[in-house]
Amino acid sequence: MIFTYGTSLQGVDHKRLNIPCQDAHRIKTLPNGWVIAAVADGVGSALYSEYGSKVAVDTVINFCVDNMPFTCGVVSAESDLIPLLRVAYNKAYKNIWELAESQGNDFKDYDTTLDVVIYNGNNIIYGHCSDGGIIALNDNGYYDCVTERMKGEDGESMIPLRFREKWEFGIYQKSSSSILLFTDGIYDFARQDFLEKNWEHPLYIPLLIRMSNTNFLPKRSESWEGYFDSFTAESFWKEQVSDDRTFVTLINLNKTSTLVESSYYEEPDWAEIMKLVNKRLYGLDLDTSYTEEDSNNESLLTDSPDSFNLNSKDKSPSSDYSFDKDATRLQDILQTGNNIIDSEVGETEETEETKSNISLNSEEYNNISINEGTMDESEKEPAKTNIFNKITGILKGD
Repeated sequence: MIFTYGTSLQGVDHKRLNIPCQDAHRIKTLPNGWVIAAVADGVGSALYSEYGSKVAVDTVINFCVDNMPFTCGVVSAESDLIPLLRVAYNKAYKNIWELAESQGNDFKDYDTTLDVVIYNGNNIIYGHCSDGGIIALNDNGYYDCVTERMKGEDGESMIPLRFREKWEFGIYQKSSSSILLFTDGIYDFARQDFLEKNWEHPLYIPLLIRMSNTNFLPKRSESWEGYFDSFTAESFWKEQVSDDRTFVTLINLNKTSTLVESSYYEEPDWAEIMKLVNKRLYGLDLDTSYTEEDSNNESLLTDSPDSFNLNSKDKSPSSDYSFDKDATRLQDILQTGNNIIDSEVGETEETEETKSNISLNSEEYNNISINEGTMDESEKEPAKTNIFNKITGILKGD
């Protein structure tokens, strides 16, 4: 049995500007116990992207459910499910185009990303076209990026579903106890280029374990839905993530996440990271003003590693834990870096325009030909503002 949870929440910037949430998600459990899940992020600069994202997730889920080849006996991921996802993406593409045409609007006004997985409790088949991503918790206890962000050549613009030649489909072969899907509002926090350049790996493990590792969730799965409702409502997200935020978690209830070395779950050593940054930028071991008070707040997501009670039967976090307090601490630590690195990210060059006339290869749509057009400056998704932007931008060219 697979536990499922998903949420799409309006970002603070959209609330302030009275713009609806442009993210969407959909989850469906199949009769055989498999799960199909999809997340989509409407492009901020597209006028009707909230409709595009909803059409995308609804279409791809409905098409997969209606055409899942269970009646064929043994289902082959390569010969059955990947073609199924490819046609489902074509169907979503077609439905969005037809919606735009029926409303007398440009196709690009409905631009959206789209990530989809079919999860059988062990492996996944996925489709990917987004600057968000998919992350798996493998049976060996470690997290792994299933997909990589899709960005334009300038590193900032995003690639919407409209650009069919960019779609990716694949099979993730490693057996996994849980799967996470994100739009970029949370994915940019879960997978950080800043950590990739300056730490052991790019994934922010203290966040991920609160979202999909059974050792750090409440003991009874019946309470997980309420737990996740509270988790996503914590004020940290509203204060630090201005974009709409969507995530979906799929957890195999027949597995217990493997515990690995306790250091894997600990907060990154931000003091050491800032020393590395200073050394790379200036060739000097500058004082990062990391105080004794900072050293007492090493963990963003727990009061201390012991809060997880790794050696006890109860592996859940302490009940009196305050996410907001530690998140504020991280903000203070990174601000130290911002004070030292007093520079702004420069403008990036616009990507080269591309045009292609795309014909849908599916037999169902072989008479349809749509001019995708170009991605101009107005279509680019503005760079997301978050607490890592200044440092990450400076290091981007290294």
